[in-house]
Amino acid sequence: MMESMSAKRSSGSSLAHAITGLAAALVFAILVLSLRSGNPGNSTGENVNIGGEHEAPLTIEFRFAIKDNVPVGLVELSHEGRETIFVSLPESWERREVRGRSLTDTPSEDPSFGFKRWHMPEGATLSFRTPAMPRTLDIHNPSGVVLKIRIVKVDLTTGVVDRNVMLVKDAAVEIW
Repeated sequence: MMESMSAKRSSGSSLAHAITGLAAALVFAILVLSLRSGNPGNSTGENVNIGGEHEAPLTIEFRFAIKDNVPVGLVELSHEGRETIFVSLPESWERREVRGRSLTDTPSEDPSFGFKRWHMPEGATLSFRTPAMPRTLDIHNPSGVVLKIRIVKVDLTTGVVDRNVMLVKDAAVEIW
C-alpha cells in the first residue's frame, strides 16, 4: 500500500511540475511576443512623452539604434528648419554628442516635471543615451503649426531599418 501511495504522489508531483513548466513557458512566450509587437528591440523602459516647440512648419528626424539584450538606447535628433526649436526630452536621457553646432549653441534648461528643454538651432544634430528604450513613445506638438516627423529605427542585431513618416498638429501621436 505504501508503494502505491508513493507512486501516486510521484505521478501527481510529476504532473504538477509539468503543468507549472507549461504555465511558465506560456507566460514567457506571451512576454516575448508583447515586447516584440510594435515596440523597438529591448523596450524595457518607461512610457515616454516628447514635446516639440517651433514657429514655422518643420521636419524633425528621430533615429533610434536598437539592440537586443542591451538595456540602453541611442537616440539622435535633427531638424530641417531655419529657426531654433525647443525639444522637451526625459530628464534621464544623457546628451552624448552635438554635431553641426557647438555645445554652447545647444543648451538645456533646468529640469522641470522630469523633462529637460533642449535648444536646437538650425543645423544641429543631438544624440542621447537613454537608460532603456521607451516602452511607448508619444510626440506632442503644442505649436499649432504642422510638424512632420521622420522616424528611423535601426536594429543593430538584425540590420533591419524601419522608416516611417507622421504629421502632427495640435495633438499627440503615438510613435510606438
